[in-house]
Amino acid sequence: RKYFIEVEKQANQPQKATPMLALKQTFEVLENHDERLDSLEEFKQDYEENRPIDGEMPLALEKARKRRVMEIVGGKGTKAYEEFYTDILRNKVFRDYSDRFMVARYRDTKVKDFHDALAFLEDWEPSKETRYAVEYANMQTTLDV
Repeated sequence: RKYFIEVEKQANQPQKATPMLALKQTFEVLENHDERLDSLEEFKQDYEENRPIDGEMPLALEKARKRRVMEIVGGKGTKAYEEFYTDILRNKVFRDYSDRFMVARYRDTKVKDFHDALAFLEDWEPSKETRYAVEYANMQTTLDV
């Protein structure tokens, strides 16, 4: 029993700091610090990529959507504008956008997807049926009586 008490005392006593022991402990602390720093950098990068857009970004997406729909209907003075602008603008474009980026609102778009989202809206095309309906509406003439 005395042996175990003596061994325990020796284990609890601070060891003499040798240069090698000091280097070893310093290296262990630095290694642990590097691991924590890497973990924080990964967290920051993941956060930056996956956070939702903010500021002017949602507004830029809205403007791109309106500009594209205006191109499709042929402008404000057209018959298609009167008949289809709201339907295309509010429903069809956003439904496709929502399916593509899996969001419920433009503001939910991730920062990493912003440029793809902008390109998607700028290049969006309606279905053939909608395209034909817009063209047909624009061919109609109104008679002022």
